[in-house]
Amino acid sequence: MDLATSAPDDSIRSFVLDKINVIRDRRYVARGKIELLMNHFAVSKGDTDVCVVYDGTLSGLNASLWAPYLPLPKIQSHYRIVEPGTYMADNDVGECFLHWILDERARKWCGIDLSLFFDPKLEFGKGGKGVRWVFDRHIM
Repeated sequence: MDLATSAPDDSIRSFVLDKINVIRDRRYVARGKIELLMNHFAVSKGDTDVCVVYDGTLSGLNASLWAPYLPLPKIQSHYRIVEPGTYMADNDVGECFLHWILDERARKWCGIDLSLFFDPKLEFGKGGKGVRWVFDRHIM
């Protein structure tokens, strides 16, 4: 479901709101100058959780950034280095990028509109024009 253009389904609204409150409480987002808004939507992770995806494609953010090519090895190349006595591990670094501050020049292109979740009048006072925050940290 596209949260940027339509109200979220009531069945997932509380899960999405929990995720948004986490990024606000941890100060991954802040108020700031916004030139472009990123699209964001929720992907269900079973019956009790969602993953909120922030997409910089439509705003043009992804096209303006350089990203190194990081190929994933195929299983055949992995088998060449695995032999008896070796160990393998799976490391999940899910929030790793959120530990690095986003360059101030890029923040203005990383805005998100949360007016579907928060009352603009409570956030900005009388005459508020939407609840918009900007990412302060690197996002994937």
